[in-house]
Formats: sequence, C-alpha cells, structure tokens
Amino acid sequence: MKADDNINATPQAGRASAIDFADKRRYENRMLYIKSVFAGMAAVVISVVLFPLVGIPAYKLIVRPGAEVVGWDPVAAAKSPTVWLAVLIIFAGGFTWEFRRLRKQA
Repeated sequence: MKADDNINATPQAGRASAIDFADKRRYENRMLYIKSVFAGMAAVVISVVLFPLVGIPAYKLIVRPGAEVVGWDPVAAAKSPTVWLAVLIIFAGGFTWEFRRLRKQA
C-alpha cells in the first residue's frame, strides 16, 4: 500500500507545483505591467515638473527685454489636444522603457 500512496501522490504534487508556477508567473506578469504603468505616470509627473523649471528660464533667454508678456492659462492648456498628445507620448515612452527593462531582467 505504501507504493500505491507514492504513485498517487506524485501526480498531485506535480500538478500542484505546476499550478503554483502558473500562478507565480501570472503574478509576475501583472507586476510587470503595474510597475510599467507607475513608470509611465512618473515620467509624466517628472515632465510636468521639469517643463516650467527649464521652459521659463529658456523663454526668458530667448525673449528680448521689454517685449510683450504672454500669459499662461493651465486650464486652457489642459484642454488642448496637443498637450494630451504630449502627455500620452511621454507616458508611452516611460511605460515602454520600464516594460522592456523589466522583461530583460525576467
């Protein structure tokens, strides 16, 4: 009877480890996408912070003194399709960069 118990236990143990491996693989794939989404969001946040820090001094260097001042309306900028396209491209770049980097590690 001992031999029968071992024979029956082997397929179950093999099946359980295969299921555990599949679950682990699914979890790792989910984490890969979640980390990549966070990297894309971080790229957008960093670009939103860096744009005024770099853009305003650059604008002041380009525009001559005494020139007419141009106002900036963040609400109007948020409604612009061009801004949304830029945000989408920045997000996609950050997502892709992190996704490919994590895929190489796996």
